[in-house]
Amino acid sequence: MRDISHEKYKEITLSVIPRLLSNIDRDPLSSTYGCADKAYWWYKTKDFPCSRLQESGHFCALLYKENFSGNIFVGSKEMRDTAFAVLAYTTKIQHKNGSFDEWYPSEESFCATAFVTYAIAQMYLLLKEDLPQKIREDTVSCLRKAGLWLAHRDMNIGNQLAGALAALACVYRVTGDSSMEISCRTKIQALLRLQSTEGWFAEYGGADPGYQTVSLEFLARYYRENKDSAVLPIAQKAISFLLRCIYPNGTLGGAVGSRGTSFIFMYGIEYFASLFPESAAIKHHLASKQLQKVSTPDKMDDRYGLIYCCSYLEALLHHNTPKKAALWWYGKAHFPEAGLFISSEKNKYFIINGRKGGTFQLFTRSSEVKDNGLFIRINGQLATNQWMDATSMSVEKDSIRVTGRFVKVPMEKTLTSLKLIGLRIILMAFPAKKFLSDRIKEYLITKREETAVYVERIISLKEKEIVVEDKIFPNGHSIEFLSGTKETQAQYVPTARFYSSLCNEPNIKPNTIAWQKSDRCYVATRIIVL
Repeated sequence: MRDISHEKYKEITLSVIPRLLSNIDRDPLSSTYGCADKAYWWYKTKDFPCSRLQESGHFCALLYKENFSGNIFVGSKEMRDTAFAVLAYTTKIQHKNGSFDEWYPSEESFCATAFVTYAIAQMYLLLKEDLPQKIREDTVSCLRKAGLWLAHRDMNIGNQLAGALAALACVYRVTGDSSMEISCRTKIQALLRLQSTEGWFAEYGGADPGYQTVSLEFLARYYRENKDSAVLPIAQKAISFLLRCIYPNGTLGGAVGSRGTSFIFMYGIEYFASLFPESAAIKHHLASKQLQKVSTPDKMDDRYGLIYCCSYLEALLHHNTPKKAALWWYGKAHFPEAGLFISSEKNKYFIINGRKGGTFQLFTRSSEVKDNGLFIRINGQLATNQWMDATSMSVEKDSIRVTGRFVKVPMEKTLTSLKLIGLRIILMAFPAKKFLSDRIKEYLITKREETAVYVERIISLKEKEIVVEDKIFPNGHSIEFLSGTKETQAQYVPTARFYSSLCNEPNIKPNTIAWQKSDRCYVATRIIVL
């Protein structure tokens, strides 16, 4: 008897197939045969192909090899040839040093190299009995170079490091190169250093529940490859933290996460559900909500939906019904390193990120309150406290105090033709292209420019109400108050801002604030009746 999650995985998987195939160049006469970046090969609006989109070939290979209800492509020559073409084209766009590009030409992205290498290796392992000799040889050569490149580079972002770990394990399986196995041990130690004692993996310095599921996914894929028990305590600790971050409505993350993501990768949760009761509890809870409000691949744009879909296909193929699941978690948890405080009761769930301006989410039986932080204009410049490490938090019994400064928001700036031309010239002429592309990402994602405007938020958690008192100290600056919405995202994160709900919304209370002027500051008090 299949549970509802199995049918949901299948529904999501089958729904993305037409979109995925439409984005791949399937014409054998084309010079870009096998390219999965349609903006490059068909629309001609880009000057290089994004390697990450080639990961869709893994999805094609699974459709060709795996027989499941509704899969009309199992054994299909057309699907097999498409997977061959994607694999062959991927080897052509690899740099000589083994790396791949994602956002910029000559970027040499660690992220892209880790995830694309894993996908290539999986395609090879699935298709090797049918692969033409040249594609086989080119793929093995490609994997050797990519493995060596990953082995000699460090990373301080959890999900990307976990991806590299799984990729290196697959390269070892394909090539038999013992140095890849040694590199896996090194990456495990690095991952341990990136994992907080609280269980979360560092994602640009903080905890992000969405990316926590990505890290779990690739830990599961690594363990599936070689049954290395060294990663099990790491995974178990990560799952325990994740359990406390799952919302009553079956979602997670949003503004309280360090990167603001709300997607969920299901394969890792599904795989570890047979090993860890807490993972089984997460799986059952998400299944009971039918993933209705989660940013699943069928709701995402092509850029991410067509590569994240593999998680749901693998969850479908490895679906199981755990014999034992942990009881759902209720209680209070303070994670000082993450800056999170969580209170979970049967009729109420509250989570706040004190390192990110005191952004919070509250769920009751009848309503949801989503506070994405405060937004103002200081002399015309947009500023917010919704920024990692803009604030700090102290917790005393049922009182939470968050203090810090407003940070300027750079995301209002967009790319112009002149900026794009200048960027391309610099990337072509600059010797240390990798260094430059990394600095661009840091500027977009982590640069923090504080203002002189001070903010204080005090939240009192009471039995029948929550009182939120905000104080803003202008310090001589002229400020304009703005109202954020549930979609407001200050920091640049490509994987945020996906639409998440295709069903009726609950009673989401608006984040409207009435400010009053006092001698030194502006004050606003909200009482949220439970």
